[in-house]
Amino acid sequence: MQRRALVLGARYRDHPLGMGEIRVHIDTLKYTRSGLATRTPLDVTVGEHNRVVLVRPTRRPSAAASYGGFPEGVSFPGPAVLSLLHHEHMSLDSMDLLRDRPKGAKLQIFAHCDAAGSEADNKALSDRRARATHALMTRDVPVMLDVASAEDWPPEIGQVMLRSLGHDPGPIDGKFEELTSTATRAFQEDYAAGVFHRDRDTLHHAQLEADGELGPKTMEALIDAYVSKWSPEVPPEQFLEAHPLAGCGANNAAFPSRDNPGNRRVSLVVHAQAPEFPDATTCREGDPMACPVVDEALHRCMWYREHVAETPHARAVFHLFEPSWLRLPNGGHLLSVLTNVPDEESVVFEVFRAASVVGPSGLGDDVDLGGLVMEAVTVSPVLGVAQVVLAPTAAEAIPELDRPVMEEFGQEIDVPTFRATHPRSGARIHAPLSRPRIVVLFQSRARAAGTFDQLELELIADGRSSRTPARAARPYADGYDAVTFSDFGQAESVDLLAHAGEGAPRVLLAGAKLIDLERIESSPGLVPTVPDPPQPAGAVPRSVATAPPFQDPVIL
Repeated sequence: MQRRALVLGARYRDHPLGMGEIRVHIDTLKYTRSGLATRTPLDVTVGEHNRVVLVRPTRRPSAAASYGGFPEGVSFPGPAVLSLLHHEHMSLDSMDLLRDRPKGAKLQIFAHCDAAGSEADNKALSDRRARATHALMTRDVPVMLDVASAEDWPPEIGQVMLRSLGHDPGPIDGKFEELTSTATRAFQEDYAAGVFHRDRDTLHHAQLEADGELGPKTMEALIDAYVSKWSPEVPPEQFLEAHPLAGCGANNAAFPSRDNPGNRRVSLVVHAQAPEFPDATTCREGDPMACPVVDEALHRCMWYREHVAETPHARAVFHLFEPSWLRLPNGGHLLSVLTNVPDEESVVFEVFRAASVVGPSGLGDDVDLGGLVMEAVTVSPVLGVAQVVLAPTAAEAIPELDRPVMEEFGQEIDVPTFRATHPRSGARIHAPLSRPRIVVLFQSRARAAGTFDQLELELIADGRSSRTPARAARPYADGYDAVTFSDFGQAESVDLLAHAGEGAPRVLLAGAKLIDLERIESSPGLVPTVPDPPQPAGAVPRSVATAPPFQDPVIL
């Protein structure tokens, strides 16, 4: 094994016999593949013991976007990276990396790969992974499009993006069949309606055709929507000014075998204080020889291991999220979850007859799930999506599968539920057949007035809120359009606000009680009043009290 060396240049001067101490911060030295070297000669004294003390930097904590978080040879930041950005991680005492970091802290990204390619190829790949992760975090769609174009992302990545955007394409297999075509057409319609964008945004393809084809324009639209939906929108200035991101090639492994797919990951480093020598890093985009690789330790790069305290893979935190039931043409169902569990590990699915539920996370370990319908089935994720098929014969044993759950919304009901579990960590999620959602109906004539589509609607229930552009409304029945708010529990009442521009929102509904489908169909006149368009500067806004009275809301 090679040893790190300090290569000194020295200037000598006479001095009485004694001991002199020279303190040198290692970030003022040059990191080389032969060890540390001085940039300028050190002053040492003849006739004196000259002790050189190397001052080491404070190693900063990091969290890795699980292990195996990238497809082989590709920089697509899939569900594992989404998990890193949107869930708690043990590496930082279970803090939310982006929300709970110290005030003024700076972020830095390091991307890694396995040793499948040459040193130059691995460096280029890890550089792209760092750029893609930074683009996702800062909502930089053009950079993500550049990375995707350079790598020509395959169809299965398009399927993962569809699944992550709420349009389940069926099996993640790269095959363009009926389920993927249906999901693609639904996505194209939502994209054109601006569902994934805010009012200030411009769609990358404003006139996307809803043809059900996963062509180049639709792939670009998927990337645009994926970044827009999942980005935490971290301002670029919250990253280190010098070297905010770097690719490490295969130099800093997480596993002893550098060929292990688990080494494909990205590490997000939180600097509570700015580095004392911010320009000291040796990392240079496109230059693999700049990496000071000195030995065969797990982290071969001397600079990385002196500055980054990476959580061991054995302490990684795993997540299962965004569960989905997809009815198949043969009467079966495809059950799936997004996850940061590596593709080489396992996820176990079980299906239960019925459970009284209030949402995917509303079940404890002691809940009565009503008996198994499908025995445990073990599968491996594909690109961060774990899937299993509930066969038609098993589905026939669950009469509730064909019952319109929304007819009884607002009551405690029993619905079929699947459970997905990561055996090694114990991470699990329960997913009732129909994730609770709230649908608000508006009279279609509201859209004809020309102001409705300019609004952003906000639904508040049980202390949670969700926003969606009004232009996402879909025809419901003659004379009515529906706006859907997903992933809500069984709230007793809701508030509905309409935002128009930067002014105060207009209250459409306050403390509105839920109403079930039968009442809606028998009382089609129950709709919220659409607010007036934004008024000119200086105008006195109409108060809620003087607005036209609201009747009971129409909420599914």
